Amino acid sequence: MSVRDIILAVLTLCRRYPVRLVGLALPVILVYDAVVLVGIGRPLGQGHGSVALYSPYDALGLSILAPVISSLFVHAIVSLGGERRSLPLGRVARAGVRTLPAVLLVESVANFGIIIGFLFFFVPGVVLLLRWSVVAQVVARERVGLRDALRLSGDLVSGHYLHVFLLMLVVTALSAVVAAVGGGVMSIAAGSVIGTATLELVFETVIASFGALALAVLYFDLHARQSVLTNRAGTLEDGAGSAA
Repeated sequence: MSVRDIILAVLTLCRRYPVRLVGLALPVILVYDAVVLVGIGRPLGQGHGSVALYSPYDALGLSILAPVISSLFVHAIVSLGGERRSLPLGRVARAGVRTLPAVLLVESVANFGIIIGFLFFFVPGVVLLLRWSVVAQVVARERVGLRDALRLSGDLVSGHYLHVFLLMLVVTALSAVVAAVGGGVMSIAAGSVIGTATLELVFETVIASFGALALAVLYFDLHARQSVLTNRAGTLEDGAGSAA
């Protein structure tokens, strides 16, 4: 799949299952907002008048929030395999909850390594960001430990760094546009705390869910690419063996 194909796939899933996808993402976002409220005392609608991506703190939070939501979306995409048209929300949620502690652990470790890379050398930070871009999805789907998750994510991304980078660039650009629109709409409703809080939650959900779904689709795309390479290698080996 090209970057365009992934974006179109994300939009198609959003069009077909908007309520159920929001049903998976919203509880995670509400928990995150509650943690932000307790941690720094910033309730929805009374912060910096913008949405995620507008401050370093929110960008850092989104870097964990999106992968966690994406791990749920991975289970959702698996449940949609074959000819199934419905999305069993309860079953997907239960599967996601079972892997949530491991997802949080591996994503926290990955983010720590990425931040260190950015602080000291920058370029290693970018490389690690790309290399570990689907680590949460690996844990959610393949249920492996920390080291194996980091390794498997790197194996999937290997040879496709530009592809992953371009997708992240497009997703970030689209999210920034939505965030800018959200900031403008929220400034109009600045007189109402409830209205502003509701709008912030809506735009926050859209941004986080879009990025999360893109990562989930990317995970399956990388798996497909790896399978193609493996099959080609097997074909070449069989051909070499026959020739011998």
